[in-house]
Amino acid sequence: MGGTLIVSMGYNCYVSWTLRKIGIQKGSYPIDWVNSFRFSRLLDFIDEFSIDSLKDFEPSPIDADAASVTSYYITRYAMRFPHEHDLNPGISIREISERYARRFERLRAHCKAARHIVFLRTNAVRTYNLAPEDVDEYSPDVILKAARVLGDLVGHNRFTLAILRERLEVPAIDAPFIAQANLLVPFENGFYDADMSQPRKAEAFNFFRSGLAPIQKAGSTAEVKKVLVGLSAAPAKRTARALGFPWRDLLH
Repeated sequence: MGGTLIVSMGYNCYVSWTLRKIGIQKGSYPIDWVNSFRFSRLLDFIDEFSIDSLKDFEPSPIDADAASVTSYYITRYAMRFPHEHDLNPGISIREISERYARRFERLRAHCKAARHIVFLRTNAVRTYNLAPEDVDEYSPDVILKAARVLGDLVGHNRFTLAILRERLEVPAIDAPFIAQANLLVPFENGFYDADMSQPRKAEAFNFFRSGLAPIQKAGSTAEVKKVLVGLSAAPAKRTARALGFPWRDLLH
């Protein structure tokens, strides 16, 4: 692989779907198709994962899942698993666990071969009937845990945690592996018109293609930060104007 690898850290599957739609997703990884409603507990899931981790599946408490018997939840990790039966309706919990084990193995192998890894995290602010994240999920203690957990996962220190702050005023984080951007991320608008003031469908994917694709050439956190600054400044303004939507709404 050798280049820079961009990996979804959630909080939902729109992040992974957008990476796929804009052509920069390199494989299916463990956090791609889940909802992780608390960043600190997502780190626990990564840190503690074993073939038995999913034995604690319980019915999803999400109101949208009321009629579903195949949308799962794990309270300890504050994670929702809504897509496990999409491709194979008869899959067993053991087979689901084995699939996640393969995804972790694939992620570790790809991280080992990559020049740099960028873990992309958006704030969990649209959380159905559950409470949204608060800033404590990005406290200094959590960031220290992220440094350890992600370092153990990839096996080296060539990684960046890029936090795209969406409707949550996360304070600036003084850590050498952190990059942040005040960016209202309209991932869901790639699917439907959730907010008419934001880019929709092809426009949304085009915006993120122009903004995130350059991260593939970033070989350090400093270079990732430079790309995100460019995304939230003049280049984003020009792109937004060219696409015909209000750039200030994206960069609040």
